[in-house]
Parts: sequence; structure tokens; C-alpha cells
Amino acid sequence: MKTVTLLVLALCGLTAAQGLAIAILGTRSLTELQDCLENDPRIDFVNFFSVGWGIPPEEHLKGYDCLIIDGWGAVYDQDDYGNILANVVDDGVSVLSVSFSMMGPYGPNGCSPTGRWWDEGYCPYECV
Repeated sequence: MKTVTLLVLALCGLTAAQGLAIAILGTRSLTELQDCLENDPRIDFVNFFSVGWGIPPEEHLKGYDCLIIDGWGAVYDQDDYGNILANVVDDGVSVLSVSFSMMGPYGPNGCSPTGRWWDEGYCPYECV
């Protein structure tokens, strides 16, 4: 469990930070990951937001240090989701993309953010 937490923090560039706020965005609950993160003393809180029924407002997401985006089911609005993610990255929020969330328009069942996230190269991966 500790390895998972350290990996998430390292990938988000947050290993030395304290008092962190992390949000998990997806269509399925990642309870085990959330529990791991919540048990780390460097993390103040971890919240889960379902993006299958709507995308949290950009201003709300800017209050987090790291967003973990999971692509396992259809998101409410792929373009809006991608635009918001790109905007929060521009404001210094780290985003960790897991599972199918990195496939953009090529992902199954509309599970990935598109919009600016995909079109302007914010997604760290490229489908070939």
C-alpha cells in the first residue's frame, strides 16, 4: 500500500509536499487506491468525483494538488472534461492519467477526455 502512495506522489511530483489534496475522477470508485492515499500523513484528503453524470467545475478542481483520472466508462462530456483538465494543468495542478483515460478519441465507449487535453498535447501518451 505504501508503494502505491509513493508512486502516485512521485508521478505527480509531490513527494516532498505536505497537506496535499487529491481528487480521483472516474466512473467507478477506486476505493483501494483512495484508502491507500488517505492513510498517508502527507495527504489531508482524497475525494472521488463521478464524471459519468457531470464534470466538476474547473474552479473546484483548481483547489487540488493532484487529479487522478480513470477512464473506465463513458464520461458525461469528453470535450468539456478535456478542456477543464487542460485549464487546471495550466494553473499548476498535476494530473495522473490511468487505465483508458489516456486514449482520447480512440478509447472505448467515450471513456477518455478529448478537447484541449487531447488536441493540444496535454495527454502524456499518443495512440498509434
